Amino acid sequence: METNTQRVIARTPPEIICHCRQIDRNTIERSIEQGMTSLSEISRATGAGSECGCCQVYIKELLGENSWLPVLLASAHRYSENYCAFRFARADGEPWQREPPGAYIIVHAFIDGAWVGRPYAITDDGADSGLREIIVKRKKGGFFSNWLFDHLDDSSSAPFRVSASVGGAVFDPNGSRPIICLIGGVGITPVLALCRMLVKHHGKTRIHIDYSANSGDDFFCRDELSRIARICDITVEFRPTSTRGRMRQADADALVQRYPGESYYICGSGSYKTATVSLLRKSGATARQITDLEAPQQTGENSEADRDAWGYRAVGLCLLAAYGLQDAIDLKWPLLEQWQSDQTYKICSGLLLLFYVLLQWRLPVARWLKRESDRLKAQKNRHKIFGTVAPLLFYLHATSIGYAYLAVLSSVYLANNLLGYGSGEFVTAAFRKAYVYGWTILHVGLSTSLLFLSAYHVYIALAYK
Repeated sequence: METNTQRVIARTPPEIICHCRQIDRNTIERSIEQGMTSLSEISRATGAGSECGCCQVYIKELLGENSWLPVLLASAHRYSENYCAFRFARADGEPWQREPPGAYIIVHAFIDGAWVGRPYAITDDGADSGLREIIVKRKKGGFFSNWLFDHLDDSSSAPFRVSASVGGAVFDPNGSRPIICLIGGVGITPVLALCRMLVKHHGKTRIHIDYSANSGDDFFCRDELSRIARICDITVEFRPTSTRGRMRQADADALVQRYPGESYYICGSGSYKTATVSLLRKSGATARQITDLEAPQQTGENSEADRDAWGYRAVGLCLLAAYGLQDAIDLKWPLLEQWQSDQTYKICSGLLLLFYVLLQWRLPVARWLKRESDRLKAQKNRHKIFGTVAPLLFYLHATSIGYAYLAVLSSVYLANNLLGYGSGEFVTAAFRKAYVYGWTILHVGLSTSLLFLSAYHVYIALAYK
């Protein structure tokens, strides 16, 4: 399915990365320079990739990830003059992964010295057949779709590549609740994938499809849907709008009354989806009941990242609070106090603490060197995890913050550790950019001050040994 996203010429990621939000490349690059190392972080901060999701592959490119896979055009099946199925095999011979209905990929062909492509819904994931299928509608004025149709005879030798899949919805083929689909035009492709999944798994779920298209010729998969309907619990209402007109309020009312409280899945052009959502809402369906099959579905990435963010914070803050409490109430461990009175122990534990402080500078150095995204993300995770043990290592060296310059050194060390837990993941998008900028300056500033104070402390300790 060819979406409304503008055609992309991809020698490099386009200047406008996210067409839905009109977010340019410079905005994404600034987010990366500020330390964001994952798609979810950039999406939360800028909104890019949060609507249709087509720009996610380009954001990942800027993060240093290779999301493209070379493929071979294995076959093409022409349904009609304007509809054709294209099936791709992986160039490396590896099997395709299973994809949920509604998942889509960006397909690129190398045309006149540039990679050109569009996003299309996956109609067959190829996990069983070895061939991943998309169905393309030839659109008037559409550069890429017209090129594909004009080169059907020789396109098998053209270089192709596809992106990692985006989106998709999870359906239970044997669920007890019906699946209601309202489809416009070539938006039928993700639902066709759903129906094929139902056949493959001998599913018992009931599916009702309200399928609108301009004329009978545009119902390119009518025969296949009719065959599936004979063996599965599927009903299809074909709505040729050139003769019957578009869905009306009475049609939506009847549908909602027939399936009260159920979920409605929509797919089609932007105008079709806007009109259909309006009709359903007026019929009493809530916003939560309506799902856009083209919208990127929420994955576990964000929730997992949030759990990780709270996890290291909880451990670190508990250790920090424990250090402050034992110092405040003078709760000391006699054996440790005895060790800390020994000069050799002081030097060894002090050098360990200094090594730890220097170790934490690996993250800003990695950012300065512009390391690849995967390495930078791993370094950032290690930086957070190692940061949690800062109070424990300080406790092994000194159970009290001390006096005079030692109090300043201890306070800077512990304050910088506390500051590290406020890195901004939970700040709203409207204020996050300014917050992260100020937080970074303060965090790096305290870290730099800590280096000078530590060097002075080493000099004093050794000079007056």
